[in-house]
Amino acid sequence: MQESNKFYFRVDSSSDIGFGHLSRTKVLAEKIQDRGNQVIFLSIEEPGAIRLQSIEHRFFSSELHIIDYLKKNEKGFIVIDHYQIDSKTESILRQLARKVLVIDDLANRKHDCDFLLDQNLHPKYETRYSSLLKPHTKLLLGPKYCILSDKFQNTKSRIREEVRNILVFFGGGDHLDQTKKYLPMMTNLKEYNWEIVVGDSNKSSNEIEKACKNHSHLSFHKQINYMHELMMSSDLYFGAGGYTSLERTSVHLPGIIVTIAENQIGPTKGLADKHTCIYLGHHSEVNINKVKECLENLDEEKLKTMSLNCNSIVDGKGIERILDIIL
Repeated sequence: MQESNKFYFRVDSSSDIGFGHLSRTKVLAEKIQDRGNQVIFLSIEEPGAIRLQSIEHRFFSSELHIIDYLKKNEKGFIVIDHYQIDSKTESILRQLARKVLVIDDLANRKHDCDFLLDQNLHPKYETRYSSLLKPHTKLLLGPKYCILSDKFQNTKSRIREEVRNILVFFGGGDHLDQTKKYLPMMTNLKEYNWEIVVGDSNKSSNEIEKACKNHSHLSFHKQINYMHELMMSSDLYFGAGGYTSLERTSVHLPGIIVTIAENQIGPTKGLADKHTCIYLGHHSEVNINKVKECLENLDEEKLKTMSLNCNSIVDGKGIERILDIIL
């Protein structure tokens, strides 16, 4: 791939889709850009979409307009991180690209690509794409290919043995309003310091911020760029699964997880099977009493075990492995 120095990233974000796809691809794109390559993000204009500032980011009204744009421009490497794109569209894009990398974690549709990346620890993750890919596709599977920013790489962290500070995060959008759901519990459990993180598109952010101002054990953080620092200073993570869970394991932070999307269930079960977190269930199955009971039963031994086991999941070298293969 050294003959190509242009990389197109086909990624969307919105208050409904969330921002995990954009977050992980941005980290990968910055590393590619650091090596002297040109990077361009191609997105559909969605409500609440984030526009990247450090990377060229173009918006279009439809997939057809993106394809037309690619037809008129130099062939490059196309990276796709999108649940609504399958082999049908990928086959068209492959004709317009030198190579195609697909990032996925659902394994629910066929792909036509040169490389497929799934960084999650699903049950049976090594075989779940067997019937969905063409024979030539090279697989990059599991946390050894985890996409982490520099802050989360080679982090010297500590083993947690007691819980005082709890980091709370249910995604940038939190469209299911889970942070607000558990706000009464956090307000009442004054023996903990709660670090509550929300995104710009959280519809209850004003109410959450007001509660934090009225209670000294609650701290409010909105649309932050210091998640790593909060994870390092926290003793426990309470929130959704997804990309944040891999960041969490890199700093040995144990977690109590409530999944908020179907694609989070498999990876969260995989991490729970490795005893790096406690999986309470999907959001509709979990209530305040269940979370409180979990906290009451979380002793020093369980916390320490989860923290130690996090160390074996992610080593911080995932991006280098990816680039060594695709470049």
